[in-house]
Formats: sequence, structure tokens, C-alpha cells
Amino acid sequence: MKITTTKSTTRICVLATTLAVAATVSIGAGSASATTCSQWAFTGKTNLNQENGWYTGFTANGTKVSAPAVASAYHNRVSWIPFSSMLGDSINQSFGDATYEAARMHGTATGGIVGKKFQMTVKWSNGPVGIYRGAVQSDGYAKGTTYDAKAANVPTDWQVDKPLRCVKA
Repeated sequence: MKITTTKSTTRICVLATTLAVAATVSIGAGSASATTCSQWAFTGKTNLNQENGWYTGFTANGTKVSAPAVASAYHNRVSWIPFSSMLGDSINQSFGDATYEAARMHGTATGGIVGKKFQMTVKWSNGPVGIYRGAVQSDGYAKGTTYDAKAANVPTDWQVDKPLRCVKA
């Protein structure tokens, strides 16, 4: 066995061990900071994907939102009442053999995030008031429930489309 081989093998082992320790420390530090975050914030364009097929979008940076909001949904016209008869603002779109109609609502979103608690109200221009309540999870994704202020007994779940960011409290 040559001495240079032993030195090379020793150097490779030391390098591999150093990289493994550094990776473990980095992964542990990232996880710890996410689980111990005491204040979350918006990161620009944000979409709340609702289980009922609606998507509510707004733009906010920081912990507060006071911005225009747009909600939209695509539904197959064969199985749903046309949205244009309900809202007056719709777009037809064809996908393959099916024609879908997109409903849209415009409004103003206000509220924000306090710590991990998400609270937002959207006053839609056609009358309804959407209430959004939830919490930011340790992975940065906010989840919760939304309902119309006049129909609290018909809630639907929502989740943000991208993680929020941790900021100094």
C-alpha cells in the first residue's frame, strides 16, 4: 500500500465527514427556524386555493393586506348554472370537447397575519363579504376556512399556493 493512497483516502474521509456534518447542521437549522417562527408575512402575489373550486388572489408584502382582490372559478357549463346569470362577469373557455365558463368577482381584501394567525375579509363588489380565517403551519403554508358573512354555515377550506416567509416579530 502506498502512503499517497492512504493520505488521499484520509483526506477524502475527512472531507466527506465535514460535508455530512455541515449538511446536517444546515438542515437542522432550517427546520428549527421554520418551526419556531413567531411572525409570518406575505411575499407578493398570493392565491388562496379553495376546495370549492374558487381561487382568491391579491398582492401583499409584509404582515398586512389592503389590496384589490380577484376571485375566479371554472365550472363545466353542462353541469352548472351559467355564472353570467349569477354574477354578470364571466369568460367562456374551451378545453378539448368541453366548454367552461369562468366566473370572476372583484373586491377589496383587508386583514393580515398576526404571529401565525391569518385573518382577512374581502368585500366583493357584487355584495358578498368573504371571511377568511386560518393559521400558518410550520412549513410556511397558511390553511384555513372561508365563508360568506351571510352564510357561515356553508364554509370551505383553503390553502395558500406558496409558503409565506418568516420575519422578525
